[in-house]
Parts: sequence; structure tokens; C-alpha cells
Amino acid sequence: MAPGANGTLVGQNLDKVKSLVVGGQSVSNVSMNDDGSLSYIVPKSLENGTHRVVLLDKDGHQYGANTI
Repeated sequence: MAPGANGTLVGQNLDKVKSLVVGGQSVSNVSMNDDGSLSYIVPKSLENGTHRVVLLDKDGHQYGANTI
């Protein structure tokens, strides 16, 4: 995933996700799409490559996701 690129996550229960962490960096603009997917912008300071995604809910619980 390239720094500054637009990203989309597809999966179940994404309506419960309030924020994302990609490669250890917080993603500030996460938005729910009408189809249930999440859109976000990869942090510009993230190095180009493959990174782990962590999903956070409104209570701050973390859920490991795949890599992007």
C-alpha cells in the first residue's frame, strides 16, 4: 500500500469500527460506505510496503486484521 493512497476494507461488522491503525500509525479519516466497506487514506508517513491493520471499536478494543 502506497503512502497517501486511498484504501478500502471489506468485511463483516465494519460498522462497529471507529478507527484504524496501519503499520502502527493511526488513520485519521475513516468513513463507512453505503455498501458496508470502510474507506481511509494511508498515512503519508508510512513506508511503502505491506503493513498489518488493526481495527478499533468505540470502546477502544483492538481487533487484528490482515495485512495490506
